Amino acid sequence: MTEAIASESIDYIYTDPPYGQHIAYLDLSTMWNTWLGFEVSDIAKQYEAIEGGDLGKSKQEYIDLLSSSIEQMFKVLKFDRWLSIVFAHKDPAYWDAIVKSAQETGFEYVNTAVQFSATPSLHKKKNPLTVLSGELVLNFRKVRNPKTIAISKVGTDIVQLIKEVAELTIVKNTGATTEDIYNSLIPKLLENGLLGQLKKQIDDITPILKQEFIFSDLDNLWRIRPNTKIGCFIPLEDRIRFYLIDYLQLMEREGKKATFDQIILNVMPNLINGKTPANQTILNVLEAIAFSPDSKHWQLRKGGSTQIELDLGIFEANKLLPSLTFPKDANKIEHDAIIYALAKIGLAAGLQVHIGKKEQGTSSWNGEAFSNLSLSKLPIQKSIKDWEKDKIQQIDLIWFDSLNDAVFAFEVETSTPITTGIDRFMELLNIFPNLAQKIVLIIPPKRLNKMNRLLKESHYIGHPLYMENKLVYSFSDRIVQIYQTLSIETNLDLQKVLQKIPSLLINPNISE
Repeated sequence: MTEAIASESIDYIYTDPPYGQHIAYLDLSTMWNTWLGFEVSDIAKQYEAIEGGDLGKSKQEYIDLLSSSIEQMFKVLKFDRWLSIVFAHKDPAYWDAIVKSAQETGFEYVNTAVQFSATPSLHKKKNPLTVLSGELVLNFRKVRNPKTIAISKVGTDIVQLIKEVAELTIVKNTGATTEDIYNSLIPKLLENGLLGQLKKQIDDITPILKQEFIFSDLDNLWRIRPNTKIGCFIPLEDRIRFYLIDYLQLMEREGKKATFDQIILNVMPNLINGKTPANQTILNVLEAIAFSPDSKHWQLRKGGSTQIELDLGIFEANKLLPSLTFPKDANKIEHDAIIYALAKIGLAAGLQVHIGKKEQGTSSWNGEAFSNLSLSKLPIQKSIKDWEKDKIQQIDLIWFDSLNDAVFAFEVETSTPITTGIDRFMELLNIFPNLAQKIVLIIPPKRLNKMNRLLKESHYIGHPLYMENKLVYSFSDRIVQIYQTLSIETNLDLQKVLQKIPSLLINPNISE
C-alpha cells in the first residue's frame, strides 16, 4: 500500500476523473496489465470512480466515490490553494454532485474555463448533435470562510434559462455547437445555484434545442429559426448585428439595394421592445459588417467573419433559366458552358454559387461574366488552412445554401487531369463529410474509359479513402438535358432541382 499524503501538503491539484460510464478504464486495461504483470484486485475495482464497468456500479455509487475523492483532495490541499476538476457530461446530475461535494467539503467555487478538444473522437464525429467534444475546467479554492453559490430565485424557469443561454451563444458565435452551448450554460447554472434544479427536471438539453433552433448536419451548428425575434436579454449590439445582416441578405436575394433610411425603418421595429438604439449606434454596427459601393446604398461585405447565415438554407427562387443552345455532340460541349448551366440552375433554385477562382477571373458565357454569377470568396465559416482554401476555391463549381453549407460540388473534366479534381474534392469532404455521393465529376462520354482506368489505378480508391463510395460522375449531355428540362419550369425551386439531380449521377465502375 502506498504511503498516505500528508494533510495540507499540496499546492495545486488538477484532476481529470472518469466521466460517468464514458470509458471503463480498468476493464479496458486488462490486456495491458496482464502483459506488464500488474495485478488489478477486486478492491481496486471497488474503489474505481466509474459508473458501470465489470461491477455494474450505479450512478449513485459513482457519485459517492467522486465525492469521497473530493474530500481527500480537500484534506491534502493547502489553504488558499486551488483545485481544478476537468469534466464533460450532458447529465447535470454529475455537475451538481461535483459542486455540492466541493462546497460541502469546504471548497469555494471560483469559475469555469473551457478546454477545447483539438481532435474530436470518432464517437463525436458519428454523433455531432449529442456527443460533447472538449471539457470544462471547474476551479475551486480552499479557503477558511468559503462563499456558497447564490441560491436560485423563486420561480426561475430552468427551461427558459437554457433557451436564453443557447440563443445568446448562437447569436454571439454565428451558430453554436452543442458543446458551445453546454460550455456557456454550465457556468451560468453554477453561478446562480441552479444545477440542482436542472438535475431534477432535465437530463439532456438537446430535445429543448431541437424544439427551438435548427441543427445543420453539415457543420454541426445550431442556428436561429428564420423569422424569429431574438430575446431582449441578448446585448443590444448583438441584436442590431443579427437584424442588420438578416435584412441586408433579404435585399441581396431580391436583387434590391438598401439605403440607410430603409435599413433603420426595417431594423428598428425589431428592437423597440428592449433598449432602443440611436441611429448612430446602428451605423457603427453597420459600418463593421457592410460597405457602400456608391455612397448611397449598403451591402454586406463578402467572405468575412461578419456574415451570419440564419435562414433555413433555401432562398425564394426569383430567377428563371435563359434559353440556351448547346452542341448536339456531347463530346463538343465546352467546359465553361457546363459551368454556366450549373451556375444558373443553382441560382434559379435559390442557392449561392461559388465558381472556381480561375474561371471567375477569365471566363464568361452567354454574355455574363462568371465573376458576376459567383460569390467572390468561399463562404465557408470554419477555420481552414491556406493550402486547403487554395484547393477548394479551384473546384469548378460549388452550390451553397444560405447557411453556407455545401450542397453539391462539380468538377467539369473535359481535358484536365481527373485526379486533380478528386484531390480538390478530398479537401472539401474534410469540411463537409456529408457531401459523399454529392461530389460530381462531369465528363464527355469519350473520357469514360480513361476515367475508370485512372480511378482504378488511383491511391484514392479502397483503403483508407474509399473515394469510389463518395464520388459520382455524369456526362456533359445529361447536364444539358436537365438544364433544358428545368428551363421550362415556371416556378423553379430547390426541391425540384434536388429531385432531378440524382437521375444524372452514376457510380464509378472500377471492378473490371
